Amino acid sequence: MSVAAALIRPLYHLGEHRPALRAPRLQPVRRAIFRSMESLSRRQAETAQEAFDFAMPGPRLSIDLLPAMLEAAAAKKKPQRWDRRKPLDKVALRAGEVARAMGRHLEGKRIVELACGDGRVAMHLARAGASVLGVDLSPEFMAPEAAREVELRLCDAAALDVEDASVDAVYSFDAFEHFADPAAVLDEVYRVLKPGGVLYASFGPLWNSPFGAHQWGRIDLPYVHLMFDWNDLQSFAAATGRTKLTPSCNEKSLAYFRQTFAAQEPRFETACYLEKFNVSFTNRVSEFAACFRGRVNYFDELIVRSIELVLRKR
Repeated sequence: MSVAAALIRPLYHLGEHRPALRAPRLQPVRRAIFRSMESLSRRQAETAQEAFDFAMPGPRLSIDLLPAMLEAAAAKKKPQRWDRRKPLDKVALRAGEVARAMGRHLEGKRIVELACGDGRVAMHLARAGASVLGVDLSPEFMAPEAAREVELRLCDAAALDVEDASVDAVYSFDAFEHFADPAAVLDEVYRVLKPGGVLYASFGPLWNSPFGAHQWGRIDLPYVHLMFDWNDLQSFAAATGRTKLTPSCNEKSLAYFRQTFAAQEPRFETACYLEKFNVSFTNRVSEFAACFRGRVNYFDELIVRSIELVLRKR
């Protein structure tokens, strides 16, 4: 399905994960619990969307409300399941996703990873027979063991030092929400890919989603960057001994990414385009609907947390 076709249908389907509930490994009791949670989330999200749609745009909240919100959130917080994965397990999982996007044929393929970080995913793919180049702007994260097996370069993803039409695949994880100019990065990807070459990208959280500010361990509250003024948040962090907030995202909206990827249709065939959602915190949208209505135009912006896609050069 093309991106353009995907945009015609509703992107929010709170039951898209339903097939997983029928997996044999799930016990009947767990299956019933998941269905109850799904039903509760659906009702909560529908209530939030109705409040959002009827609200008039309002101002951000007073920073005086933040301490009570943080206290309430801390009382409810549970360990994040995705934190329990071992780093090397995550590397293998990501390498497998790239391999699937390429049809699992890696032997002799030339691959570029954008924003490679420590380079371990590139290293994993190199061990499968691919020739991999990892590029990043931050040398401090590059792992020495990866540098011994793959070429790691300091390079801007929007200005790759790579020959035209010389690469079989380009991939990136959690990077497009950080690139200053994602459209320019797509131009470079198109330039370096061979005809039929593949781009695989998985990225998020998007700016307007619950944790789009990427302030992990600082002021880790859903939608905090939308509800409060950034300067007020910086002052609050300084006054309470928290680490200074560090802007690291391009603040691009879901609408921007939809339009940008839809515009690639003449150059790329869309093999896969998936928007993943998070409706766990929509009660906050219901409570402060006017505030959120003043920040975004569409409810989808608040619940689509990430995008995964596979594009093939025409």
